[in-house]
Amino acid sequence: MSSRNIRPAPAAGFSPQAQAHVAFMRFGLGPKMASAARLAAASGAAYDACLREIANPGALLIPDEQVIFNQALINLRPGAAQKPDAVLNYVNCCSASAYSPQVQMTTLLPEPAEVMSTEFIARYAKCIEPEVGFAERLVHFWSNHFSINGAKDSRVMPTVGHFERSVIRPHVLGKFADLLKAVYQHPAMICYLDNQFSTGENSTIGKSAWGKANKLSHNENLGREILELHTLGAYGGYTQADVVSLSKVLTGWSIYNDIKKLETYGQFRFDPGRHEPGPQTVLGVTYSQPDMTQGLAVFDALAAHPATAQHIAFKLIQHFITDEPPVAAVQKLARVFQRTGGDLWAVARALLLVDGAWTLPMTRLVQPLHWQMSMVRGLGFSKNSVMQKARGFHSIVGQLSQPTWGRITPDGYPDDDYYWRNPGFVFARKDFAFGMVQNALGVDKMVIDPEARAAELLPGVCSAALTSTMAEMKTKKIYAGSRLVVLFSSPEYMLR
Repeated sequence: MSSRNIRPAPAAGFSPQAQAHVAFMRFGLGPKMASAARLAAASGAAYDACLREIANPGALLIPDEQVIFNQALINLRPGAAQKPDAVLNYVNCCSASAYSPQVQMTTLLPEPAEVMSTEFIARYAKCIEPEVGFAERLVHFWSNHFSINGAKDSRVMPTVGHFERSVIRPHVLGKFADLLKAVYQHPAMICYLDNQFSTGENSTIGKSAWGKANKLSHNENLGREILELHTLGAYGGYTQADVVSLSKVLTGWSIYNDIKKLETYGQFRFDPGRHEPGPQTVLGVTYSQPDMTQGLAVFDALAAHPATAQHIAFKLIQHFITDEPPVAAVQKLARVFQRTGGDLWAVARALLLVDGAWTLPMTRLVQPLHWQMSMVRGLGFSKNSVMQKARGFHSIVGQLSQPTWGRITPDGYPDDDYYWRNPGFVFARKDFAFGMVQNALGVDKMVIDPEARAAELLPGVCSAALTSTMAEMKTKKIYAGSRLVVLFSSPEYMLR
């Protein structure tokens, strides 16, 4: 039997319906009417559905056209609609990521915030497409792992969405080393961690009179976050000397900054004039390669380092399965990472086979965005409706402290359950659920039988408490919307 078809043996008494519920709430984005019954019909069907999603990486991509030409959904400046080529260049080629009044006047482009909004609208729409949402959840995991705060400045804001579409999505099921290299060759990450002006003191520019007068030097932000957050982890064994050396390796990893050349302005470039010449030693290994190849060699080594495998394995298990990943489970997943050379498809598949992945009690709170998407999918909003309402949806998750690309610090949103159990936020979810339901019933004019919908979305796993509460409310002729709020605020929908 092919390794791609290996199926975990469900625990005794663990029903197909329970397996489907775990797939939707722990590994996915919540059930949809059409798929819930299908995945609950046979043992292993939910697991197979997760495998199908990671076997089709092309389904994760968001074409440029879905982001740019939704003219009714973005408020372009006067004249910009007549210049789609300029918008195309701006959003997808990052040629104006270094946003400035000159670029705005020259190309009549939308504001950076409008571009970022358009990007997360496309992201929201993508969430309703998959059957389970496991592969899409992996996109969210890796986007958060390489976290960028779009609100940092007007260079980062219009390019952070493009970063997820052009870097994370194409590489999320490929090799980790390729993902790593792509991350640091995108202007959003370069500008977010202030590397565009990082200059070696012994470089051509660093030694120039201008460089000395401006005291140009290497910037440690990018090097430190690469080691601490993106690869080895805080306890991965690196030193301050390694941070300094890696920062020097990355001098010259910059962006084009010539306003007279709009066709390349703001795109990534390697600037040899800023690069610190000579060998650098990182983690005891000396790298003597010239120019940019030095950094690429370091990234290959970091991707293959055992501490990186341990760090990634721990984070994946904590995100998807449990707050306290067992040492044995982390080691097992890390071995898959190392044995396959950082093959993220193999790691994702192995994650589904971690001991307890399907049987551990569902006690952790579903994070705000994924809880919101479970309601969107459960209520049955159309793709067009989601795109029209995405700004309002985003406002809700912002109030619940999880705005898209909005984590202020580069460590990403925490996966620790306690972080999301703020009593105020938990209570607020009921209010937001009511608003979501009202949107479906009042604005979209959906006709929903709450009890039938609960049975469709949660076949075989509706608790007696939920069933009896909704039945009693129906007997008392309580508004259907209120009964749907009870459904979406229940442990079946709130816990993973």
